[in-house]
Amino acid sequence: MFTASPFRASGVAWRSGVRTTVYSAVSQRLRQRQHRLVSTANPSLPFVVRPQDVTPYSPANHTGTVNRRLIDPVTVGSQSIELLHGTLSALSTEKARAAPHYHANMDQVCYILAGRALCRTLVPSNSNKNGEPPAEGADMWREQIIEKGDACFFARGVVHEVVALGGDEVLSQDKGSSNVAEEDVGKLKLLVMYSPPYMEDPANKTIVWTGKMK
Repeated sequence: MFTASPFRASGVAWRSGVRTTVYSAVSQRLRQRQHRLVSTANPSLPFVVRPQDVTPYSPANHTGTVNRRLIDPVTVGSQSIELLHGTLSALSTEKARAAPHYHANMDQVCYILAGRALCRTLVPSNSNKNGEPPAEGADMWREQIIEKGDACFFARGVVHEVVALGGDEVLSQDKGSSNVAEEDVGKLKLLVMYSPPYMEDPANKTIVWTGKMK
């Protein structure tokens, strides 16, 4: 006579018990990990940072740009991310932009708070698959207009460029829009996040794109 396995007979309850045990174990590990992270935090550092509380700087290879580093290892003790507030003035005599460049060891995210910009990234040709320099003119640029509420991502090693859009047409659009504050007219404002932290020293320039892959 066939006798059902107790596990088979109460399969639902057994599986549910396993899930509960697994969830409990995972939850406990997460709590332990959080405790370790919290216990290593520096209680002397703030966890809220305002733009007016940090020293502004002009990043290397940028024009018409002022950055304020909000979150980093120095301000709050962050070990994995850096967050800064950037302002590019499209009203400056020199075009406000981040010249084509790349970051070899970090990813970058930008979130637009105000204004418009031309965002470009370089797509290497297939001839670069094995690390060999592509043929002249073989690379392709992808570009798109980004504006308030948009986010863009630049993976490490990807050549990118951001140019603030100004001119009379943009300024008249800004001034005629109820969504644009007076202090934002003709400016591109954005949040930039680096992972791991960049901690740029403007005296040491970033790797500038020269037209040839290294």
